[in-house]
Amino acid sequence: MTVFDLKTGDDAIITDFLAGREFRRRLVSLGVTKESKFTIKHITMMRNVFELELESGTLVALRKGEAQKVEVKLCNK
Repeated sequence: MTVFDLKTGDDAIITDFLAGREFRRRLVSLGVTKESKFTIKHITMMRNVFELELESGTLVALRKGEAQKVEVKLCNK
């Protein structure tokens, strides 16, 4: 399951990145790492942009292609 498969309001934990070093480096610089917990705050109507809120309160926007490269698992509520 990836970020792309989630819905607004879902809580999840990042399990892996399915991309190269540059992409991982950019996400880590924003505070997005493996085992990061986040909530999907907003998804655009065309599912082109996904807004994640990390536990730290940081908001991160991922484009569709990026969202498909971040593997996650849903958290129990």
